[in-house]
Amino acid sequence: MNANPSVGRANRAIPRGWFAYAAGGLILLAAYVATSTALYATRELDDGPLSAHRADLVAPLAGSIPLDQALHICFPKEHPQTYRYRVVGGTVGGRPYYGCYELHSDGSINRAAVIDGQGVRTLNAHILEVGGAWPWLGSVTSPWPVIAGGAGIASLIGLGFVYYRKLRPGPPVRRAPWWAGGPAVVLYAVVPVIGWVALAVVPGISSRRRKRGFLLALFIGIAFWANVGALGGDAQDALSAVIVGFVTAAAIYTVVAGRHWVAPPGFGAPEDLLNSDGRAPAAWQPPKRAVPAADAAPAGRADDSPERAGYL
Repeated sequence: MNANPSVGRANRAIPRGWFAYAAGGLILLAAYVATSTALYATRELDDGPLSAHRADLVAPLAGSIPLDQALHICFPKEHPQTYRYRVVGGTVGGRPYYGCYELHSDGSINRAAVIDGQGVRTLNAHILEVGGAWPWLGSVTSPWPVIAGGAGIASLIGLGFVYYRKLRPGPPVRRAPWWAGGPAVVLYAVVPVIGWVALAVVPGISSRRRKRGFLLALFIGIAFWANVGALGGDAQDALSAVIVGFVTAAAIYTVVAGRHWVAPPGFGAPEDLLNSDGRAPAAWQPPKRAVPAADAAPAGRADDSPERAGYL
């Protein structure tokens, strides 16, 4: 028997699934960095005729509606006592467009809009980027949303490892009150502030399940804030879709891969069956899905592959 427990811990092999989880996460993060960097570097962001830096128009564009009508279409409810207004414009892609801006007294822009020469509003990303109005209407206007997306992906994958590497207690076998059940804990985690306070003080929830609930709340918060920059403007482009798509993929990957490669046997065991050290009893097996008679295993071949209870 080894008298030095630290030696035993050092000799304990790291599960292969952890390596697989880390490798998949690194591949996902690398793909995001390559794709988002390439798109950001190749976007056509010009200081075109629709930019707020351009001079005001003094006459309508050829074949287009008058300036006062264009301004009214851009901002149906004008407030000249509070704001001042500007209309710029020019040809983008062979067609006339107006850019309208509502400004504070200090010159900062409160609202912006772009319409074509006939008064039809547009949020076409190409028109806004080439025309110069993207900084005031677009979603990703600086490198920070791209960086936030990458940080969010890395954080989701790292938090998923922390979440799944230990046994998460499931709802107890004994009937718990509805406010302390599994769905209630998830609801508390999803609802900001009020739900988090409830998760901390509602009776009947064990400290282990509270910790997991707060980890779930942190997971949801990271996924939300990683997407804010990509969805914050009026218009989105391919880069916005890449950020949202990869962050969503990272969240899904964390749940699926963490459940498959990181979670230990007994993950999700009912909390009132856990041993004093927090581990699931050796005799406990997660429930199996019911198998239709037509799909049942042939006689003499038992289907003894247990499934982990729950999913999150």
